[in-house]
Amino acid sequence: MTASAALEEGKARPETEIAFHGGLYRLGPKNWVDNPKRDKQKMSLAEAMAKSSNVIFAKTALRWLDVPTLLSYGERFQFNRPIPFELPVQVSRMEIDDSERGLAMSAAGFGDVGLSPLHGAMIGAAIANDGVMMAPCMIDAVRDADGTPIYQCEPKVFATAIAPETAASLREMMAMAVIKGTSRKAFRVKRREASLRGITIGGKTGSLTGEDPPGKYSWFVGMAPMEDPEIVVAAMIINQPKWHIKASQAAKEGFTAYFRSENHRKVASQ
Repeated sequence: MTASAALEEGKARPETEIAFHGGLYRLGPKNWVDNPKRDKQKMSLAEAMAKSSNVIFAKTALRWLDVPTLLSYGERFQFNRPIPFELPVQVSRMEIDDSERGLAMSAAGFGDVGLSPLHGAMIGAAIANDGVMMAPCMIDAVRDADGTPIYQCEPKVFATAIAPETAASLREMMAMAVIKGTSRKAFRVKRREASLRGITIGGKTGSLTGEDPPGKYSWFVGMAPMEDPEIVVAAMIINQPKWHIKASQAAKEGFTAYFRSENHRKVASQ
């Protein structure tokens, strides 16, 4: 949401560099407030997304955004709003304390924010789909014993979240996370299944300690192939009490299954 707002408002580009100090992940007024004497390191917004740099996104929001703007972009992506689906889905909440700390922490992915895996997939799909978010379907089609379709999910536009140019920039940034960012190990080319070799993948990871249920939460939302996305995968894994598998590893299995499948072959032949 922070990157979307900064890009769409014309405040930054993927290559925009931000100076900082104190490491990538530590957060506090001592490092999120600009300090020309100490801010000797620089990182682009694209690299910050790839490496999940908390301080860069906190600084981005404090420099160019405000609480109403960040909240409005969350609502563009349907936070704080019900999602139409065949099964009940919790509303993904986004509440931001109206203060410097509230803006900085929320922009970096902390604070009172909740997200379901379904909503994560919808957000990824909107970025893959030039900013247009589609209504989700649990079942694509149903056919009778003779193969005659008796139900077909009709594509429906749910919301337009961002401009196509913003979505393209976000895809560029997400590709870096797989190439040299937080999910590079899971998608290392030498370790990929045959069906994923030659497939360009982009994504965004996240990790935190959660309480409902308690454990170590690992997130991944990604898409492939980046040139013309066919599929978006969202994975959330909760490990207790130690890490066993991360969401990017689970997502890789999802991509592998899809690119082995008949559905991919049908799309590729169109």
